[in-house]
Amino acid sequence: QIADPTNHYKMLVMAMAMAEGIPYRILLGVEEGKQAGSQDVTQWNRKMEGRRSEYVSPLVVRPVIDRLIALNVLEEAEYDVK
Repeated sequence: QIADPTNHYKMLVMAMAMAEGIPYRILLGVEEGKQAGSQDVTQWNRKMEGRRSEYVSPLVVRPVIDRLIALNVLEEAEYDVK
């Protein structure tokens, strides 16, 4: 008879969520408890906003736009990445 892999699966997914700093419920899209779920979403949104402002905008978006301007794909203009 084959053993039920559910417990192993949950343990591995929880470990992945913890390692990446992603709330378990957000990773799986589970909304079991409204209060805990809203706290997870708020915390996750704060983390993603920090990533956007500290990593994505200055290190990804801005260099791509600057490169496109340098290649004359985009017109040179002042811009603000938000």
